[in-house]
Amino acid sequence: MTVTKGMTSEKLCHAIQDLGVVDDWKSLNSYITKSGYALRIQIGTFKLRPGMTYEEITRIVTGRK
Repeated sequence: MTVTKGMTSEKLCHAIQDLGVVDDWKSLNSYITKSGYALRIQIGTFKLRPGMTYEEITRIVTGRK
């Protein structure tokens, strides 16, 4: 999964769903937004896999460890 400059959390979540990592991009986007991490998404390439929790995905795409 590659995050590019200017990519919104909505576009990111759509892309993550398209990769088959999550079934519902809207729920993931809601989680990221309500958790306050929508503006902390990092540019880069990240490894995501099906079955990851929303928390795991958010930690990866925001650079939190």
